[in-house]
Amino acid sequence: MSESPQSSAVTQNSHKPVKAKVRITNLHGSLTSELPYGERSLSRQFKVPLGTDISQVEPIIPSLIFGQASVYVSLAIPSSGIAQTMMIVTASGNKTQLINQSYLFSQGQIRTLVLVNVSPGGGALSFFPLELNDLN
Repeated sequence: MSESPQSSAVTQNSHKPVKAKVRITNLHGSLTSELPYGERSLSRQFKVPLGTDISQVEPIIPSLIFGQASVYVSLAIPSSGIAQTMMIVTASGNKTQLINQSYLFSQGQIRTLVLVNVSPGGGALSFFPLELNDLN
């Protein structure tokens, strides 16, 4: 399936996060991704420590449609100064993992994680979201 390129304007808030925090926002930019279970371009996202069973927790970002950005999510950074966090993406209404990607964050960072299609040709959600370094 071929889709015409589209753009989305997203307002970014680049004010520095409070001490011992990192701020993350997500943008759903995977126009043609075919998600299972009859859902098209909807996702739920979890930001959890490594090894967390997501069947026992609720998503931190309930759902995004194509072109939609999430609110900023603040994550605490431990005294070591670095936090390792899993970003898990599922289809809306399901907890089967479509993306399970690990990130290292340090305090004061702002990141945008963009869900994208596999290139070339699109049609499938990439297992590796595009990470934009907004601050630090």
